[in-house]
Amino acid sequence: MLAATLIPLGVAVKEADATATPILGSPQASASQAQAWAKRNNASQLFVDLAPLYWQIGPQRGGVRPEVAYSQAALETGWMRFTGGAVPADFHNPCGLKTAKGGSNSDPNAHQRFASWEEGITACIDHLALYAAAPGYPRPAGSTPDPKHCKCLLGASSTVEGLGGKWAPSAGYGERIVTGLLNPLLGTDAPSTASAPEARAPAPQGEKLVPLDELTGLADEPPAPAAIKVASLRLAGLGMATAVESA
Repeated sequence: MLAATLIPLGVAVKEADATATPILGSPQASASQAQAWAKRNNASQLFVDLAPLYWQIGPQRGGVRPEVAYSQAALETGWMRFTGGAVPADFHNPCGLKTAKGGSNSDPNAHQRFASWEEGITACIDHLALYAAAPGYPRPAGSTPDPKHCKCLLGASSTVEGLGGKWAPSAGYGERIVTGLLNPLLGTDAPSTASAPEARAPAPQGEKLVPLDELTGLADEPPAPAAIKVASLRLAGLGMATAVESA
């Protein structure tokens, strides 16, 4: 006999594509594996150092897969180099979350400023859990740093691919996370536990990274009309792109 799946009352959940990538579930990669992947792609040392926080927070906040949230942060922040974007590093905002009031994607003040990376990462993971209708979501008032923790977003998408056109305006947003970032992360060999502690690795040479050309940031509200300024980032061997709006 098949066990029943409980769906919160009042939540319309579309049938997920069996081949799509779930947001919730057990981690399918380790933090050290993710760090090896990040170093291979010339990520900032900050991005490398923050990986364990995702593996600490994700399973505790709705069971969000940490490798999904970490891959999304790579796209949203340009490997946390924050080049050309509206949201600077001192906002501690790794996924483009806006304030409750919102505003233009090009306006830094329309985006939430968090007190720490732990708080910012928690907010982004809570927002993913809300989208995926994780058990216990939406969280009670005052128990999440997510500024847009609205019941209206509950069950918006249970898969990464389904984030396109919802989390961000681009229909291909979720697919880019999966094919350009998450799948390469999952394909990275985990560091050997038998070896000596790994020293900080120098940036790899000769890897091709390609431009990112799609607007990122939340699309919980319609984006304001603006010109698009394409930010150039490189990602090994893949035609991924991200961009930031400018006034």
